[in-house]
Amino acid sequence: MEQALIDRMWAHTRQVEAENARRIAVVDPEVIRAWREGRISSQMPADLILHGASKDLYLSFHPEASNANRHSHDFFELLYACRGAAVGEIDGQEVRLAEGSLCIMNPNATHWFRSYEEARDLVLNIVLPKDMFQRTVFRVLFTDPALNAFFLRHQLDAGGRPAFLFLPHLDRDVDAIVGMLMKDYLDPARYSPVVRDSLLALLFASILRAYGESTRTGRHAADEVVAYVDRNHRTATLSEVAARFGYHPKYLSSLLHRATGQTFRTLVASLKLQNAANCLLFTDDPVDRIAALVGYQDTSAFYAGFKAKYGMSPAEYRRAHG
Repeated sequence: MEQALIDRMWAHTRQVEAENARRIAVVDPEVIRAWREGRISSQMPADLILHGASKDLYLSFHPEASNANRHSHDFFELLYACRGAAVGEIDGQEVRLAEGSLCIMNPNATHWFRSYEEARDLVLNIVLPKDMFQRTVFRVLFTDPALNAFFLRHQLDAGGRPAFLFLPHLDRDVDAIVGMLMKDYLDPARYSPVVRDSLLALLFASILRAYGESTRTGRHAADEVVAYVDRNHRTATLSEVAARFGYHPKYLSSLLHRATGQTFRTLVASLKLQNAANCLLFTDDPVDRIAALVGYQDTSAFYAGFKAKYGMSPAEYRRAHG
């Protein structure tokens, strides 16, 4: 990565850090100091850093001053190691970020850096609000079970399952993609939103390619089952899935409950509704057609389930997020 680009991103990071400090200091200076010093553990809201021109995407280098701050947040975050050997901890698991490695964290993942020195390490934070994450990975979310299973762990709020994906080695092309994303972020121009969405789609495609290679020889059994159910959620039944994987239905039900916190029935329902939400956002299909597409024979049951999950009707959801 070009040193001139690194210098510009550091300057941007310092500027935004200072602006945010001034903006939030008027709220409760003591709470902010305690949070930054790691004396309290709290969730960082998206609007703390995602506002104004950066409301859909935020890039910065990780500042050494906030190393000891254990925190979580209500947005997705990617950590890309440009150089060095930083050591982080996510939900109690150690993660070593060497040059070319990347980590995607779900909302609510508690994390901090055990070891990070600005003179040696350089980690880029790529912050995406939930709707931006869903939009940029839409093309691959439906076709790749690995990312879909990861995304569902956030949707299902599954206890005990990893809240992050870690790729220790990525293709060097990823560095070029990240560099282009940084340049467009620092120098926005005409069609920048389209360019950023395209670069993020390329980035996630590269991540998925690397993730597929790293897990080809053995993926967690529950992830395999969730991936299969996701691909076949329209027609999947507990007995059919159990037979396919060689499990007794009761054992499969227990396996899924331990891994996702959901029963088979609620897992299938969540998959159907999540896919319906994507269809509402990214297609013009009428609601009744979407209900049938994701596997609902009873349209009224679809409307009731959707409102229970998202707090609004499908039409209201499309208007609010479209």
